[in-house]
Amino acid sequence: MILAPLGRANNTAAKLVFYVIGKMLAFCCIALLANLRVSAAEKGDAASAPMAIACEVRYHFRERIADAKPGEKQFSAPATEREALPASRLVVSDGQQAQVVEGRVAHLPYHRFAIKLTRGEGTEVGRLEVNILDATGKPLSGYPQTMANPFADASDPDGKEFEIPITKHRTQVIEKTLLARNQQLTYVALVIKPSP
Repeated sequence: MILAPLGRANNTAAKLVFYVIGKMLAFCCIALLANLRVSAAEKGDAASAPMAIACEVRYHFRERIADAKPGEKQFSAPATEREALPASRLVVSDGQQAQVVEGRVAHLPYHRFAIKLTRGEGTEVGRLEVNILDATGKPLSGYPQTMANPFADASDPDGKEFEIPITKHRTQVIEKTLLARNQQLTYVALVIKPSP
C-alpha cells in the first residue's frame, strides 16, 4: 500500500473524523453528567423521604396456672399474639412526603388504623400521627395522637406503643377466638417501629 502525500482531500477527511469524534465525546460527557445529576436528585429525594414503618397490633395476655396452690403464682409471665397491619407506602401530598399505613386487623374488625410519618423539609425531625377509628368513623378515646421525632432514640428497638381501648365484649371475643383456654387478655396495643 502506497501512502499518498497529504493533500487537501485527506486534510478535510481528517478534520471531519476529528469533528465527529469530538461531538461524540461531548455528547457522552453531557449524558454522563445528566445521569449523575439525576442520581444525585434521586438520592436527595430518598434522603428527604421519611423511613418506612412497620405496624402491628399486639394482644398481651397471661395464662392462669391451673395447678397453682393458694399463695403460689396464679398467672404465667406475660405473652403476646400479633397481627400485622399492611406495609407502609410512600405518599406525596402538597410537596411533602409521608409514610402511610391504613388498614384493619382480623380480631379488631371494627377498628380502622390510620398512621402517618412525615419529615419536615430540610430537617431530621419527623412527626408521627396515629389515629384509630371506630365503626362509625369516630376516633377512639385518646386519639388522634401526635409525636415529634418518634424514632430519634436508636436504643429503643421495640418502637412506640399505643394502648388500644377495647370493650369488655371485644375482650371476651378475642379470648375466645384468638387465645387458648385459661389465657386472659390483659391489654391490646398498636406498635409502630422502623421497618427492617
